[in-house]
Amino acid sequence: MRVRRGIQVQSKSTVSAELVVLTSTGVQLEGFRRAVQRLRAAVETNDENGVYVSVMEALNWLPVFVGSDLREHGDIGALLYARHRGSHQQASVIYHEEGDVWRWRPAASLPMPPKDDQRHHHPKLRAKYECLLEREPVLDVFDRLPPPLRP
Repeated sequence: MRVRRGIQVQSKSTVSAELVVLTSTGVQLEGFRRAVQRLRAAVETNDENGVYVSVMEALNWLPVFVGSDLREHGDIGALLYARHRGSHQQASVIYHEEGDVWRWRPAASLPMPPKDDQRHHHPKLRAKYECLLEREPVLDVFDRLPPPLRP
């Protein structure tokens, strides 16, 4: 407490801080790899719900790796497009074809964000999706990913 010309001034300061603990990239890579393993198991047993759940889980891990040099890999961009449609527009990005083959849906059959939301249309990612994924077997792309992501 300080006294200044007969007036008492009392001051108090509090310092607070939040600590953010980051998960190691190795743990995140393991989460992605395990999701892909669950996807493979679900495809092998023709578990429709398991395929959908695990493909979306694997896709939802991808933004974790986008800040790295992996973003430039064409398949990553195509998978990010599938993730955006599956997560934000709640679309089923895969379908089951006779013969137990799971495939990526054509881009034209996936819903788009509202027209006034141009920021989320991602035409470059869509082009990668159309070129690399649509109508292709679901598991093939995971075998083409760069080594850090390959199980």
